[in-house]
Order: sequence, then structure tokens, then C-alpha cells
Amino acid sequence: MEFLLLAVAASVSATAPPTLVDPRVTAITARTRESRATYALYNWTRITRPGRDPIEEWAAEFNRGAMHRVETPRDRIVADCAAMTATYYNVLTGEESTGSDIAKTACGIDSTLPNVRSTWLGRSETQFGPADRILIERSDGIRTYAVADNGAIIAESITNPAGVRILTNAAVAVLPTLPADDIFSTDSLQSSVVPDEFKAKPITPELESPGSPRVALGLPVGVR
Repeated sequence: MEFLLLAVAASVSATAPPTLVDPRVTAITARTRESRATYALYNWTRITRPGRDPIEEWAAEFNRGAMHRVETPRDRIVADCAAMTATYYNVLTGEESTGSDIAKTACGIDSTLPNVRSTWLGRSETQFGPADRILIERSDGIRTYAVADNGAIIAESITNPAGVRILTNAAVAVLPTLPADDIFSTDSLQSSVVPDEFKAKPITPELESPGSPRVALGLPVGVR
């Protein structure tokens, strides 16, 4: 795969592997982290585990100003993405933890590891509006994203260093309103705010129509 800034790579010593970062990707990544838009994003996720059956489940993200919330069946996070502080709640154990690394996973595109390479793949029209497609290579594998103009991540895939795609995530709904008012406080982590209708597996056309984020990002279709 070709990457930009090859001229920079040629000038870097072979003893220090070059970092080939497309500035457009840097700007798009910042858009996901610095978004101040209000939105509710409901996803359907497929997780592949070596030697085990894949998991399919719902996930959701909510944003208002600098505040962000992430939910899965096992995890809930609220984060202040301006201060880069966050609280994680383990649904199974009831335990809570805090830290900036949690904010780095919750606020936009994961920034817990540096990018080794990045590429802007172009713009696509989706059922949720235009989106930028980007590819990021890190030490733990390759990630691709489709990012809406308001900073919402409407599709994502993660491939491990062995070349195995271990996660795909695609939006099934993006709404301009939140399901409740108090969803960014630490106390709100005790309960899910995701409506039941978005916890059910969506029908195939929602995921695989020509304008779906899954198709826009080039993720496989017909696989459940």
C-alpha cells in the first residue's frame, strides 16, 4: 500500500524508522476528538476472537460540547474531552476507574499509541452524509475509519499485525438529539441510556445498503 510523504521517509536514517503521517489524517483525527456537536451514534459491532466464535453486539456514543459517553454491553465511559479526563464503569463488576488513558480511548479516534503511518483514502457519500475515509497504522495493527463532518466515527475496522480483521463497527443510526439530559455525569454510569431498539441486531439492508458506512469503508458484507 502506498503512503504519502515518501520524500520525508528517504531523508530519515534507516536506524530510526520514519513516521509517515498525512497531515489531513491528523486534522481529521483532531476533528473526532475536538467535536462540540451534539449527536447520538448507534453502532453494530462484530468482534473476532482467535479460536472462538465471533461476537456481534451493539455499541453507542453520545456527544454534547466537550462531553462524550461510550457504551457497550460491558462498558460505560463518560469523558471530558477538553480536560482529557474520564471515568470507566465495568458493567459486569460494578468497578470504576479513572485516568487520561481512558479519555484517549473514548475521545474520538483512539490515541493511546502513536501513529506509524497514516493515509487519507478520500471522501464518500453515506446515508449519514459525506465522510472522510482514513487509514492509520500503529504498532498494534491497522485501523480504518469513516469520519463524518461533525466528527462522529460512523465506521471503523481494526486489523491486527497478523493481518486478521478483529473488529468492524458501523453506524446504524446517527441522531441529532440525545436520549436523556443527564448522561455525562459519573452517577449516570449506573444505568444504560441506549434505547432498546438500538440493542437489537439491525436488518441486513441497514448495514449493507450502497450508502451505508460499512460499504463506504469497504468492510465485508454478507458476513454476520
